[in-house]
Amino acid sequence: MKKNMIFDNLPDDIIDKCYNYIYYPQSSYLLKEIKDTYIINILNKHNENSIINIFYKLLKLWHIKYAISMINEIDYEYNGIEVYINTFESEIDRKKLWKDQIYNLIGIIPEDTSSTLLYCLHKPVERCLVLEII
Repeated sequence: MKKNMIFDNLPDDIIDKCYNYIYYPQSSYLLKEIKDTYIINILNKHNENSIINIFYKLLKLWHIKYAISMINEIDYEYNGIEVYINTFESEIDRKKLWKDQIYNLIGIIPEDTSSTLLYCLHKPVERCLVLEII
């Protein structure tokens, strides 16, 4: 014999309202994927100069958070990357390399990454800080 629960005796409109308050937990991977896609789409809309500025700010944030003892070397690191990227004549190629450096700083590995990243960081800049900059 089936037990009737109070929920079973409610009118349909109230049951529907109750269903609106039931949430299923979402994967943290899904949220990360949404943020990553948003960041990639926003960066694709920027010109090369603004991407360079974003990279420098993120590099500085990374140094402040993870390598404060090497903060004096940020300009040398930036200049080395800039010299390498500026060896490419095509603005499209340079822009892609700058974006790849940004992705590396924030721990994004886009599906279309074909270039080699200049260095690999194990501790990315937090997404919330990135969203404030871009």
